[in-house]
Amino acid sequence: MVERGSGSAFKIAPSLTLLNENVTITPSYEHYNNTYVPISDEYDLAAGYTVPEVRGLKLFGGFGFLSHVNENGNGVYQAQLMASYLY
Repeated sequence: MVERGSGSAFKIAPSLTLLNENVTITPSYEHYNNTYVPISDEYDLAAGYTVPEVRGLKLFGGFGFLSHVNENGNGVYQAQLMASYLY
């Protein structure tokens, strides 16, 4: 998310759960119109899986694209994989 500058932003992020709420899929769209970065759009896809056989273990992945990061109109892709264990 953009954290600096004045302007406006909005986000749409519906969530879908499957397999007894063990799998979560969340596509999202964000639009930024502020003074810090040029007008841009962000597209994300996040997925999470809670392993039912191992209490507290969750696997998470996310992929995102942010358009018009600089004045040349170039975009940037980002990906993340994570494992979390809370006992």
